[in-house]
Amino acid sequence: MSKIVRSMESDGEKPKIGTEKNMLGVRVAPASRCDIPVDSDDNVYPATGGLSVTPAWKELPDFLIPKRLKHHAKEASGSNKLVVWTVGTGPFVQAPITDGLILRPDPAKPTQHGFVEPARTITIHHLQHLLANTQQDWTKDEIEQ
Repeated sequence: MSKIVRSMESDGEKPKIGTEKNMLGVRVAPASRCDIPVDSDDNVYPATGGLSVTPAWKELPDFLIPKRLKHHAKEASGSNKLVVWTVGTGPFVQAPITDGLILRPDPAKPTQHGFVEPARTITIHHLQHLLANTQQDWTKDEIEQ
C-alpha cells in the first residue's frame, strides 16, 4: 500500500472521524468546500476527488503543519490541535488503499498531492464508512524525515 500522510484532528490516539475539515472523512455539499461531488442518487465516482493526502508531512501546506513542528518546518502555521498521521509504506502511485478505496495522485501535482477516493461507483455513505474503517490503520508521523 502507498504511504499517505494527512493532517487531522485526533480522537485519542487515532484520527477523528467526521465530515468537517481536518477529519477522517470527506466534505460534501452544502459545505463551502466539497472534496467530492455527490449525484442526485447519493453516488460518488472514481477520479472525481476524495480525501486529500500527501506522500510526506513536509509536503503538507504550511497551514496544516502544526506550529509545534516549527523546529522541522520553519513555516509551520497550523493549529496545534492537528496531528500528522500516516498509513502505508509504498511509493506514492495509483494503487489500492483498501478494498473499495484507491490512491489517485493529483494530475496537477502527482508527486505532492493525491486523493483517496472510491475505486468504483458507491454511495457517499459507503465512502464515508470505508474511510472511517481505516481509522485504526493510521499512526502519528511527526518525526523529522
